[in-house]
Amino acid sequence: MYPSRKLHNVLDMQAVADVRSASGNGSSSPQWANAYAQARNLLSQMTLEEKVNVTRGFTGTCVGNTGAVPRLGIEPMCLADAPDGIRGQEFVSAFPAGIHVAATFDKDLLYAYGRALGEEYRGKGINIALGPVAGPLGRVARGGRNWEGLSADPHLAGAGMGAITRGIQDVGVIATAKVCVTTGRSAETC
Repeated sequence: MYPSRKLHNVLDMQAVADVRSASGNGSSSPQWANAYAQARNLLSQMTLEEKVNVTRGFTGTCVGNTGAVPRLGIEPMCLADAPDGIRGQEFVSAFPAGIHVAATFDKDLLYAYGRALGEEYRGKGINIALGPVAGPLGRVARGGRNWEGLSADPHLAGAGMGAITRGIQDVGVIATAKVCVTTGRSAETC
């Protein structure tokens, strides 16, 4: 079932409002301005059904899979996570947990870790890495996901996120920085 025309018009008005807002409008650099212009051009050529197709999830070989728009050369994208190695794949490396890498306080090592993860993602055909993970807050010692994040310290988590993200993206994989407030509780993960 497709959204109603009225909803479509509301979505169009929201998109125009978002593009004209002070933040996220592509005006911070010529590269971003060019990227936004290309995105607007591509979106103007897509039907509503095609927009929905590339923004909803599909079952596939990855943790997440997007649809495609063959007539515009848009291929499906594969999303996967790997806090310590790519999940659900064979013949992959086991990496140290984020909290252990961050404990080194070594930006070069954090970058190398990100680059190695990125190379492994790319080698498996994964386009988007669901990570790195900044938190969790780490306030609950028995929290089930504390190991996955880098640190409860905002400076260390920020520096680590930057280095790991650069490493992943330098090999052509999109890094999706994430932090979840509830990951400190083992029963309520995001």
